[in-house]
Amino acid sequence: MAQLYPDSLQDECSPAEYKFFEACRQLPHKYLVIARLPINARGKPDMEIDFLIASPDWGYLVVEVKGGGIGYDPIKGEWASSDRYGVTHQIKDPVLQARQNMMAVRDLIQAHGLEKRYTYRYGWAICFPDSVKEKVAHLPPELIIDRKDMSDLEAALRRVMHYHGPSCWSTPAQGTAAVRAFKRLFAQPVEVRAVFDARLDEVERQLIKLTTEQYLILAALRHHKEALICGCAGSGKTFLAGEKARTAYEAGQSVLLTCFNRPLADWLREQLVRPERKGNRQMDVDNFHTTCLNLAREAGLPTEIEAQSPKDPQWAELLLRAVERLGPLYDTIVVDEGQDFEEEWWIPLLELRKPGGAFYIFYDDNQRIYTRNQKWPFAHPPFQLTKIVRCTRQIQEQVIKFHQGHCPPGLTDVCGQPVEFYFGVDEKRIKGELAAVLHHWLKQESVPAAETVILTPASARRSVWSEGLSVGAYSLTWDPEKARAGKNYVLVSTIHRFKGLERKLVILTELYYLDDDDDADDGDKEADRGLEHYRNKLLYIGLSRAKGQLVVLGGRREWFGPDEVLQGVPPGMGNVVGRQ
Repeated sequence: MAQLYPDSLQDECSPAEYKFFEACRQLPHKYLVIARLPINARGKPDMEIDFLIASPDWGYLVVEVKGGGIGYDPIKGEWASSDRYGVTHQIKDPVLQARQNMMAVRDLIQAHGLEKRYTYRYGWAICFPDSVKEKVAHLPPELIIDRKDMSDLEAALRRVMHYHGPSCWSTPAQGTAAVRAFKRLFAQPVEVRAVFDARLDEVERQLIKLTTEQYLILAALRHHKEALICGCAGSGKTFLAGEKARTAYEAGQSVLLTCFNRPLADWLREQLVRPERKGNRQMDVDNFHTTCLNLAREAGLPTEIEAQSPKDPQWAELLLRAVERLGPLYDTIVVDEGQDFEEEWWIPLLELRKPGGAFYIFYDDNQRIYTRNQKWPFAHPPFQLTKIVRCTRQIQEQVIKFHQGHCPPGLTDVCGQPVEFYFGVDEKRIKGELAAVLHHWLKQESVPAAETVILTPASARRSVWSEGLSVGAYSLTWDPEKARAGKNYVLVSTIHRFKGLERKLVILTELYYLDDDDDADDGDKEADRGLEHYRNKLLYIGLSRAKGQLVVLGGRREWFGPDEVLQGVPPGMGNVVGRQ
């Protein structure tokens, strides 16, 4: 069987592309087949090659696939496809697409220096798996792979290759070496080691399998110096940001990985910066404000500033003065939580990038709390992470209720326990309810305390969860280090500060702070709408922090939709929803 990348297209392609992909399985192992390859050619980051096929006997082909009945109007120069219902749809010129993509591959081979060592023969073809050649007789028949060719695809490919000319390789060894280098450039397997959390259970300790979507985006970023990557909560943005920083470092580059939240930066640093790397300029992992202070000290600047808030312009001014003294420092800069970065922050960050360096921004519009109108430092169309991959389906079904994007994220089939809801829990009852929840999940179900977090919309000063408070057999702490060190400590955090982080068990509490008190008619509808918008943002972030089990301790039933959309609602359970 051919070497296929990815090994399955599943639901992420057209029926015609799926037919051709499955036909490629009949090819011998020497063939390399890369499907749906995103590629950047002449500043067009949204280009995608349907199929890129390399053979050690000849070179490489770009194949453009179009389904349905195919027609061409030579007078208008227009192509059309008719579906099974006889409806005709105008389509892009497949010949132009195939030729442009072929040249884009050639340009990338030249840019990466492969032609200095290997000479490649290249060509293009069009596949119409639902049509026959007589329907498009104005094209050379050798370049058309039709329905009749699908049963012997290798013969059709050899015919296309012969049309484009003889092989440039005089020996089989030359062709094998050239295709091996071609594979390293365009289809290097992405194996992500589970280094982010040594405390994961047996399943999570296995090699993490990237989705087809994540694989394609990581592969595409190799060919982009600048990119925006947008995804919903749980789509793996932080994971991919860390992976991109790690691979850049291992390639010998100096790297800055930065974000907004300091707890997230601390966690990323712990996972990515090994002891032998500490103090090494090649890998700096800090949140934006710590980056400003560290580089200011290195530049010999005073770090006492009178910033009134994290968004104060003085932070960007301090970093810009530091860059003016230190100059560009990093080959690659990776930004996570980009939605929370102020517009003026991009100026000094871009100045930190070395000439020819890379800059990647991962963001989620739904998690934007600290800023309103976001402007990016470059105007490239974003890569989209559209699937939630971090948590169980039951948790995902609650998260997407608060997703405000145009396209709801796709769900996985990873099933877990139902989400638990305890509606109407007020300040008088909340300690007793939390004690019962902790006893059940930590004592009876053996969830580690270190994999548990209690989230609240209240600050440490306002929250009922004071430092060191005993709740049943456990002590609560706002200190992540203390929570990691002691097995009977359970971490408490605001929803804001836990953004970007995750735990196996998440308990949302003190939701009465988000209650708009509908029974009180104060007439301020604008304020009510503002609170609802803010509440939905916080619930979106808080709910999506859970990987395996989610408990909602408080709030109102109507926030989460009518009864029929709540998952696992046993009859007669009152405020408790989901406990089996």
